[in-house]
Amino acid sequence: MTPGSEPCRAGRAMASGSPSSARRAVWGLFVTLGLVGMLGAPPRADATCPTFDIERTVLGFMGLAFQGRLTPADREAIMKGGVIPGVPVSVWPSRGPAPLRVGVIWFQRPQDPLTIELDADGDGVPEVVDTREENFGHTYTRPGNYAATLRVRDRQGRFTTYASPVSVMSPAAFEAELQGRWATFKAALQQGDLDTARECVQSNLRDRLEPDLRALLRQDVERRLPPIRFVEVRVIEALCVGLYPIPGERTPPDVRFVIDHDGVWRLARLGEDGE
Repeated sequence: MTPGSEPCRAGRAMASGSPSSARRAVWGLFVTLGLVGMLGAPPRADATCPTFDIERTVLGFMGLAFQGRLTPADREAIMKGGVIPGVPVSVWPSRGPAPLRVGVIWFQRPQDPLTIELDADGDGVPEVVDTREENFGHTYTRPGNYAATLRVRDRQGRFTTYASPVSVMSPAAFEAELQGRWATFKAALQQGDLDTARECVQSNLRDRLEPDLRALLRQDVERRLPPIRFVEVRVIEALCVGLYPIPGERTPPDVRFVIDHDGVWRLARLGEDGE
C-alpha cells in the first residue's frame, strides 16, 4: 500500500472562537502528502523534534547549485563523496522499525553501468546485483545499525562505492521515538512555542499550516490531542491512534507520521477519513 492510500482521523481543538471554526483549524492541520522527500540522511536518535537542517538534504544541495554557490569542485566532491546524504543515491528509508523494507533511490543515476550491487548489511556480499531499479530492495528483520553500501561497476570494470547506513529499531523503540515527538509537539503548543511545534511537523507543510498551529497555541491540547499508540508502518508512513475519543467524536483520532527530507519521522497529518 502506498503512502496516503488511507487518510487518518485527528483530534479537534477548541481554540478561542466558535467550536466549528476551532474544529476546522485542527481538521485542516495536516493534509495528505503527495510526495515527501525520499532521499536519505544519517540516522537520528532524538526522541524530541530535531531541527530541520535543509543544507544537509538534497533540497539544500539543489538550492546551493541553483544559486551558483557551488564550484565545480564542490559539486564533484558532494556527488562522489557523500558529503550530503542522498546525493547521488540513498537506501531509503534510512530509519524505521523492524521489519523494515528499504529500496534504492537515485538523485543522479549512473549512466550505463555494467552492474549495481546492494550490500544491505555491509559484510562485503551483495544481496542484489542488477541494474533495474525495481529489483533493488531488502527487508531488515532484526533491529540494528547496518552499514549498507552500493557499488557501481562501470564498463571498464571500475567500482564506485557509496555508503548509505540504515538504522533498524525495535517496534517498542520506534513507538517511543514517535511518542517523544508527539509529546514535544503538544507541550510546545500548550506553552505557546510555535517554533518548536513547527519543528515537529513535516518541513513541506510548516508555512502552509502555521495559521492552524497558531490557533492551537496555549490551548488545552491534552483534551484536543490525546495520547497515542503506534499501530503500524506502511512504506514511509507510520500510523498511530488516539487512546480515547476527543470531545464530540465517537472514535479515537488517527495520527500520521512520515519521514522528512532529512530522514527524521515528523507529523504529517491529522484529519478525518476522506478529508
